[in-house]
Amino acid sequence: MNRWLGIGMASISAALYGPAALSATCSCAGVPLSNSDGFVATKVGEAQLSIDYNFHDISDLVAGSERINDETDRDRTSETVLVNFGYGLTDRWTLGALTSYVRHERQVGISNEANQVSTGVGDSLLSASYTPEKITVFNRQQLTYGLAVRIPTGEEDNGSPLFLEDMQPGQGAWGGTAWVYWARAYSQQARWKTFVSLSHSETGENSREYSFEGETNLSAGVSYSSDYGLALQGALEMREADAHTRFGGELPNTGGQWVNASFSAQYTFTPVLAVRASTVVPVSRDLSGSLQFTTRRQWSLGLVYSFE
Repeated sequence: MNRWLGIGMASISAALYGPAALSATCSCAGVPLSNSDGFVATKVGEAQLSIDYNFHDISDLVAGSERINDETDRDRTSETVLVNFGYGLTDRWTLGALTSYVRHERQVGISNEANQVSTGVGDSLLSASYTPEKITVFNRQQLTYGLAVRIPTGEEDNGSPLFLEDMQPGQGAWGGTAWVYWARAYSQQARWKTFVSLSHSETGENSREYSFEGETNLSAGVSYSSDYGLALQGALEMREADAHTRFGGELPNTGGQWVNASFSAQYTFTPVLAVRASTVVPVSRDLSGSLQFTTRRQWSLGLVYSFE
């Protein structure tokens, strides 16, 4: 098993949350499906199956770049279970498929009567990545390009009356993501690496003519892999999301810019089994409109199995 199995989930998984991503605004429909595991160049014939649980507290009330004291005790959380499968078609091409189950909850004040809970199957992703250059004992750089299509398999009609789009498990619209990933190792053992990743996503309109529109993510960081199965990573992640639209017009209090710090760890028990954990810490945000709810805290736990 590759020691560094897409551990930087936070930076790229934003793409299937759409503009609501792991880092972001109250509009959090869908699941984080942009598949950081696509960054790993699997061997030909090798398959990887991962299951991750992600918890996202979206209760910070922000005006522009200033956090506001919310005296109404409103809480907003999102939980996602991700199932991800990757297969090394050749030494350069990797195919991936990812699906999810999502639970959203919104609480207003101390009354349970004001609660909204939405659960169901989320959207899915099919991806293909091409790695013309890998890190080996003879080469210290990796370069990967990837494309993915977002498939609207998620539920989008929860609630009576119908919940808004940010409370639905799925976005109800097709979308696409493109990304590029570069890494450099500083020894033949490749214990220390630096990396940069860039991705851009676009989402179409659902049946109610609502669109989460586009977003761009840039991440840069450093990783360390020990001889004892432990790998660590830290990254700074920058994200810019367009305002959402309905009937072609921009919606207020959506979109903006975020900077987050992410920290990840992975431990490989055996050549085929590993566990991983990550957390995201908000650093700064500059959000559109007058008020938005955004990330207070976020963490994930996962299990990875590799086989041929």
